[in-house]
Amino acid sequence: MAREDEDIMVAPDNRADGIGGDAGRATSNDKLKEERDKIEEQILKMEANIFQLANYYFVFQGVILTAVVKGSSSSFKCKYVWLPFCMSVIGTTLNYTTLLIMADKYMELLNAVDTENVNLYQYMYPKTSRMMLLSLLATWIVPCWT
Repeated sequence: MAREDEDIMVAPDNRADGIGGDAGRATSNDKLKEERDKIEEQILKMEANIFQLANYYFVFQGVILTAVVKGSSSSFKCKYVWLPFCMSVIGTTLNYTTLLIMADKYMELLNAVDTENVNLYQYMYPKTSRMMLLSLLATWIVPCWT
């Protein structure tokens, strides 16, 4: 037993359930937010790159169209119609495949942000997230059994 003149050292960060303190919780919370912010920054950069690539494509097609329209009266004759057509098809194919690759990476980043948001929510509200998970499982499993 402790005497009255002895000070009982109680850590102010300890919770009643003994799981841990608010200081560790705050640093983990900050880490999760930082990870989410990094991914969101990557998403913004990816969106800017996608719009820039689309703009380059339209400028490229405009240059080809201008060459066809302006060149019809000069040395750019109808017998060379395959040249702008092939250039346009090659540019379209390269742009389309690049956009598909970037869209796939964009979807991966969006899924990563969603995962980080779920992890952050579960860390901040553990009891609520467990209840939500159980209710989600119950609504999914019960119809499977009937």
